[in-house]
Amino acid sequence: MKLITIKKAHNPAELMALKGLLEANDIPCFIKNENITQVMNYMVTFVAELQIMDADEERVRALLEEVEASTA
Repeated sequence: MKLITIKKAHNPAELMALKGLLEANDIPCFIKNENITQVMNYMVTFVAELQIMDADEERVRALLEEVEASTA
């Protein structure tokens, strides 16, 4: 299995709510570059990435659609 990025942000805090949602639904994920973006936040080239296993992609997309539909 490989990791895929589902969302990017310059500030990893922007990804924390989504990470919590995924973990609450038993979907393992992690934020790539989380620490480096906190230390070097003044450099725009560093981007944090929320990553999941490629096998979970369909489940994650369905969950995100469900969340978007409930907030609209």
